[in-house]
Amino acid sequence: MTAGQPKTVPGRFVTGQRWLSQTEPELGLGLVINTESDRVTIHFPSTETTRVYTVENPPLTRVKFSVGDVLKTQDGKNFTVEGLEDHAGTVTYISRGKKIEESRLSDSLTFSKPYDRLLNAQVEEKQVYNLRHRALYRRFKTFRAPLRGLLNGRFTPRNHQLNVAVQASRFQNTRLLIADEQGLGKTVSAGLVLQRLHTFGNARRVLLVAPDAQLASTLTELERRFSFSFHLLTEEDFDPKAAKKAPAKKAAKSSKAPPPHPFAEQEASEDSEEERPDFWIAISLESLQGHRGKTARDAAEIPWDVLIVAGADDLHWSEETPNAAYTAVEPVAASSASLLLLSNSGPEADTRHHFGRLHLLDPEAFSSPRKYSTHRKELEPLETAVTKLLSITACDREADTLLKPLQQGDPRLKEMHKLWKEGREEVRDQIIDHLLDAHEAGRFVFRNTRAHVSGLPARHLELIPLEHKPDVRDALKEEFKPRATREPAAKGKPKAEPSAVDPAVTTWLTAMVNPPPPPVLAPGDPPPPPPPPLPRVLVLTASRARAAAVEKSLRNKVDGTVELVTDAPRGDQGVAPRIIICGDDDLPGRTFPGMDLVVLWDTPLSLDDFHRRLFACDNSFNGNLKVLLPTIADTPQELTARWLHEGLLATSGAPAALADAHAEFAKPVHDVAKRIGAKHNPKLDDELKALVKKTTAAVETAQRRLDKHRDVFLEAVSCRASSADQALSRMVSSDDDDSLDLFMNRTLETLGILVETKAPRIVFIKPNPESPFHFELVPKEGMSFAYHRAAACTREDAHFLTWDHPFVAQAIDRLLVTAIGNTAYVVWEDERAQIVLIEGIYLATPRSSAHDHLVARYMPPTPVRVVISHEFEDMSSEYTSEVVNKMVRNGRREWIRNNARPLHNILPGMMRNLNQRAEHRMRELAGKAALQMETILSADIARLKRLAETKRRKAEIKRIEEQIAATRPLFSAPMLVCDQLRLLRRGPSGKGI
Repeated sequence: MTAGQPKTVPGRFVTGQRWLSQTEPELGLGLVINTESDRVTIHFPSTETTRVYTVENPPLTRVKFSVGDVLKTQDGKNFTVEGLEDHAGTVTYISRGKKIEESRLSDSLTFSKPYDRLLNAQVEEKQVYNLRHRALYRRFKTFRAPLRGLLNGRFTPRNHQLNVAVQASRFQNTRLLIADEQGLGKTVSAGLVLQRLHTFGNARRVLLVAPDAQLASTLTELERRFSFSFHLLTEEDFDPKAAKKAPAKKAAKSSKAPPPHPFAEQEASEDSEEERPDFWIAISLESLQGHRGKTARDAAEIPWDVLIVAGADDLHWSEETPNAAYTAVEPVAASSASLLLLSNSGPEADTRHHFGRLHLLDPEAFSSPRKYSTHRKELEPLETAVTKLLSITACDREADTLLKPLQQGDPRLKEMHKLWKEGREEVRDQIIDHLLDAHEAGRFVFRNTRAHVSGLPARHLELIPLEHKPDVRDALKEEFKPRATREPAAKGKPKAEPSAVDPAVTTWLTAMVNPPPPPVLAPGDPPPPPPPPLPRVLVLTASRARAAAVEKSLRNKVDGTVELVTDAPRGDQGVAPRIIICGDDDLPGRTFPGMDLVVLWDTPLSLDDFHRRLFACDNSFNGNLKVLLPTIADTPQELTARWLHEGLLATSGAPAALADAHAEFAKPVHDVAKRIGAKHNPKLDDELKALVKKTTAAVETAQRRLDKHRDVFLEAVSCRASSADQALSRMVSSDDDDSLDLFMNRTLETLGILVETKAPRIVFIKPNPESPFHFELVPKEGMSFAYHRAAACTREDAHFLTWDHPFVAQAIDRLLVTAIGNTAYVVWEDERAQIVLIEGIYLATPRSSAHDHLVARYMPPTPVRVVISHEFEDMSSEYTSEVVNKMVRNGRREWIRNNARPLHNILPGMMRNLNQRAEHRMRELAGKAALQMETILSADIARLKRLAETKRRKAEIKRIEEQIAATRPLFSAPMLVCDQLRLLRRGPSGKGI
């Protein structure tokens, strides 16, 4: 839209023209209805007002819209201006071949471009202007943030998980084996990698494969932690009879043929301009092997962006006959751009199967165990150097000696080594990165262990003997039924399953968590010291049904709230619960921050049961983990607990060593437990002691065997402290920063959304029925938001908002498509000579292309700020945003109206100068962004060339080279649009220009 200067020449007013009053812009768009030699009559239909003006210097602005403006006709139809025609002083707009006279425009149209609004005194308070300004810069910072794509998720941040995600994202196509020790959160690591890939546009087609026993819990954890939603394929989807019926319904609505198999997408309509939705599929490993290999072949036909295989321990490889699971996954892995294999086992468990998983990452790079072993032998000097560098910060004589042989033919390493010797300690990490780029496994395999990972809580298990009634022991013996496998719980409210142990544990627990009775004081006694704070307790049970029974047993007996966790999202409890009860079925994806100790209400009858509960606690606690296990003497449960505690957990064995010993001795222990009679039998104690001794010896033997095959180098480089701690520090700082709360609450209120604070950093929002705005993402019934990770873990019914969250991005976009805050007029009162300045905030955006996600990493919509004076002097560095916001107050728009003529004289020239300076700065920024893009992508190519040459890597190098060639021109001529204008008048108070 263009606002012309006031018309000073008689005869330029023509019936049917649209004009705007400079002194009364609230009248709306005016229509010339009569002209005379010395006066003009203008009607303002939206306010049913008519004004008569002299034709000499009237306070009017001619309204002409520009190509690209979206307008509305009087009958409410929107159209985009594609061209203009001038007929004897009136304008006709052209859109899609149709002509619309300006007299037919809606009378409620307003100016939206900042220059037009500023000329017509349509300015807003500085607070609104600053909100829009902040939205522009926050969007830019979010695109460029080092942790972009990693902030979302309900989990306790751990440095080793963030390190996996950060290192994985160094390549556009990520192919990783995450072989972390059991219980270190591989699903969270994979979720972070997937989330980052999706943020950068590299995860539209995703296939998740997991064994039947793991699939439900994996899907549940990804959904609860990251809000990932997969479509689960079952055997019914591959049933030919069912397949004939379902697509037939689709075909009736579409002329396109139905998908040939369940892995294929429905073809998009040719005339559809919408971006294709995500296509995320999940299937069990057993189902993928079905139908004599046809299911796997169908899956391999799809060019998956990401394939995730959980439970990759089940993929058994040999050069002659790999097992059916491996055979099914292999072709799908080959057709997938990115691959994430999740395995509990490292090379120490079985070197052959471990190599088979490496073979899936790249069959050429890891072509045979013999060649791989030779390759690792050749890299021993490199591994020794890296291991040494990880243990020091400054270069010493040993490091110098180790690095010199590696510098031959590597000038970059030589230069970095020189800088490190000169005292540049930060170069050490660059040297390690450079060396690892030449190591196949060191860059693509992660093997984190509890011994190398920092920040995990130390566990302290204590068995608590309880008093009991005589009949309890007999009842517990009847209940003792160790399970080989766990059956998934049914959905919905469970039927309570009480146990004979419940009354005894209830009495003990309530005595511990309830406040003691106040002491009886004699006259003159001093007041007692304040009692210690009462503990908050997490109670873990064997099942959802057991949890329901425990909640019933504790109901009305605890001084505080008792929360029963089910499969439904956890909601607002009003006050923090004193006790949280959760069964094994509902543990996946759950985090319980703020608890003081854990009670294992039901004795874990296997190592898996015990680990499942403790691993969930590891994700909830940052300090030491105190675990209490109540027991009833001379019961099978107590004997089993003693064996777990004294025989397995008393050792420092790795999970794999414990699992081996458990597999050997679990049945003998349970057999002894079943022989417990009505009276105490000392012989059984002796048998248990013997089993404990044998178990301890078995763990030590298994650990020695595992240690022989450990990949010490791989464990050392899987979580490098410097980069991992830096990522963790950034995430924690982001969580603790409340700037998002303030920004989003203000933005939502500006967009007509009611915001109600429910708890610290938790709000409830709903549409304001009286607001003219409509934000379609907010339902009528409202929704809740949590701005802090710990709060989001407690309030699962609330959306967890971070700067990364799509809702935040869409709220910012919704604000920026309006004219809200795009103009302001402020005054800086001081005694210096009067000066008029104009601040312009421009947006520089590269042209749209198929590489938008890639370009946005280096040059997202970029704010360009320029400030000039009325003498065309660049004042940007002197009048920074911080200085201006601190010193100015809101000006009165009447001043703009009263000084319309001089402003119309100086502002056009100032705008031309402002535009020129912004264009110059935009070219500088675009040049820097293009250079950064080429530098980073060229480094990616260099890294790939240092590795073994394979077909996959050749294709990757070619793709990156094509990306550089295709994106380079996009930086050369970005689009520049003025988004904000702020008029600043500085000088003595009360004086005009």
